Amino acid sequence: MPANKKARKPSSKTSKGVDQTPAKLSRREEDLLRHMAHGYQLETSSLWENPILRRLKDNTEVRATANRSTIEALHKGGFIAVAKEGSVVNPTVWRLTSKANALKPSEPRE
Repeated sequence: MPANKKARKPSSKTSKGVDQTPAKLSRREEDLLRHMAHGYQLETSSLWENPILRRLKDNTEVRATANRSTIEALHKGGFIAVAKEGSVVNPTVWRLTSKANALKPSEPRE
């Protein structure tokens, strides 16, 4: 006769649906998040075109390598959120969310 074993309850972390594996990000997504974590904010036109990274410290502008699909993927993944909705003249400003801040910064790829 097999020994009676108690059924294990799933841990509270897994039962709440918390994803245990880190998200797989592309090189462009990682680069954009790294810049934003180091004091830059992302600005796009009303059509999410021509993304610019602006450093808040000294107002330096850098052309972002990201495109619309990269921004949409980060937005859907919950890594960035709209901080200030833009119009035709004013850009849309994007900021990091707490989910992106929780990511462990990785070393730059070569």
